Amino acid sequence: IIKLSPASGSIISSKATLNVTADDNVGVTKAVYSYSTDDGVTWIDIGESSTNSLSVKFDTTTVLTPTV
Repeated sequence: IIKLSPASGSIISSKATLNVTADDNVGVTKAVYSYSTDDGVTWIDIGESSTNSLSVKFDTTTVLTPTV
């Protein structure tokens, strides 16, 4: 991952758009977005993107602790 927006560990509220910029030697074609409310022990998928923008909309009102 080259860039993550908002930054990892950010507190977000309401509805947010999550963006990622990534690169590797074979070309990144998909990003999977997930969150954890227990310090990374378990992860809940938000969604995934496979377009050039690599972004997904996240409604934080559906979770108790909206930290990504």
